[in-house]
Amino acid sequence: MGVSEVTADIAAAIAQVRAPLSAREAYLLFILRGMPLFRDIRRFDLMDHAYNQVAPDTEKSPTEQLIDATYWLGADCFYGAYSETTTHDYYYNKLVPLLTKEGVPFPESADLSAW
Repeated sequence: MGVSEVTADIAAAIAQVRAPLSAREAYLLFILRGMPLFRDIRRFDLMDHAYNQVAPDTEKSPTEQLIDATYWLGADCFYGAYSETTTHDYYYNKLVPLLTKEGVPFPESADLSAW
């Protein structure tokens, strides 16, 4: 399980914990759950575009803030070299505490060594 699968799993968990979702929240989570497919076709640029065309810049709902934090788990390295250290630090120091606070389950021993 790489970063793409971890992101997809967290997106699915957010959808369950935060239901009912707004249309925008449901769409953003749909895109995040598809991250492994975007990886497999080597088109993270399409995922980034699809996500950012709908993600609000301001006045995000609490659920959208949680979704955005999950998005950045993978998006941090979309256009540069993958850094396992940076991704690991973000996951365990920022995202996991937020997910814990919000009651969203997450992979506790996530393999973040690859996409």
